[in-house]
Amino acid sequence: MPSRKAYQVAIYSKDIENIGTYVLEEGHFLIKGYTSLADLIAEVSAEIDVLVVMVDDCEDAIVAACKTLRETTKFKITPIVVAELEGRTLDPIRVFDAGCSDIVDRSMPFNELLGRVDKLVFQARAEQVLRKTADDARKVTMSVMTESSNLGLTVQYLIDSNFCDNVDELGMQLFQSLKHYHLRCSLQLRSHFKVKNMEETGMEKELESRLLTELQHKGRYVDFGKRCVVNYGQVSLLIKNMPVDEPEECTKIKDSILPFIQGTDSRLKAIDAQHTLEVERNFMGKVVGRLRESMTEFDDGYQQLMRGSADIVEDMAARMEDSILFLDLTQEQEQTIETIMSNGVAGINAQFSQGVQMNEGFGSLVKQMSAVFGEGDSVPNVDKLLELSSKL
Repeated sequence: MPSRKAYQVAIYSKDIENIGTYVLEEGHFLIKGYTSLADLIAEVSAEIDVLVVMVDDCEDAIVAACKTLRETTKFKITPIVVAELEGRTLDPIRVFDAGCSDIVDRSMPFNELLGRVDKLVFQARAEQVLRKTADDARKVTMSVMTESSNLGLTVQYLIDSNFCDNVDELGMQLFQSLKHYHLRCSLQLRSHFKVKNMEETGMEKELESRLLTELQHKGRYVDFGKRCVVNYGQVSLLIKNMPVDEPEECTKIKDSILPFIQGTDSRLKAIDAQHTLEVERNFMGKVVGRLRESMTEFDDGYQQLMRGSADIVEDMAARMEDSILFLDLTQEQEQTIETIMSNGVAGINAQFSQGVQMNEGFGSLVKQMSAVFGEGDSVPNVDKLLELSSKL
């Protein structure tokens, strides 16, 4: 028969001599007795296989001893056996309610006693495995729930950040979202138009600002002591209270924070693009305004020029008519000259009318552009832009 590992047994008895009442075959049990329950709890480790309480005291004391052992953290699943002595019996219901696993007596054959102990130890070890499996499953579940929570926070931040129209709002929204992680941070947003350094209060700290500026090109993560700088694009975040004693937690924080920084960088670029469009729009509005002024000046000058030209031609025609009487011309020659002068006057008037029509069309275009790019609207109306584009 193959040898088996002996069970480690700790026995509590008021009288150490009672331990020998039970005949235990050598090689099956390694026994150590205690007359003090406090000493047993202090000296016996959680690896003990069986705890035995001898019935050599009153029932209340035995029940109290079982409760004390079961409530001890390291003995939560350790089998507790109550061993009855000759002439001493207990109420089994009270004993089992106190945490006892089994009750044995001296008349029990050794093989039956060994079988019961085998069963108790097997059940305890199986329960230990089940507890460990349950703990692992709970940890995995909590990890999944945490990851889901982090994902929800990230998605919510990405949604909320789309409503931020300037750098200050974006920074404060990021700090608000990071409160879940209980981190103390400093932030630097490098917009095309300005560099914004800020704390949770919205104010700037000079030392942190200089540090972020110096480390912005030193890599994605820069660790020194409890501080960590996270760089991505136009955004740098200084974390001042990293849990350096927990490397796994540090890694989780970095992985969780990075999507927030990436989203902030994307929104910052969008804000820059929006600001650029506003600058271009303001420039176009000024150009259109200047063009309108130039058009008005050109229109006045053009009108004066055309009228002056028409007046000169008409005056020349009138003078020619007056001069014909003194030139001694034939009737045919007079008619020829009059025809030429009449055609000249008609031609210059036709040119004047055509110029007025062209000027009115150009003026209408400038007026429409002024309506689209005028200072009254915050952004050009899309429908107006499409209408104007169709006329170009």
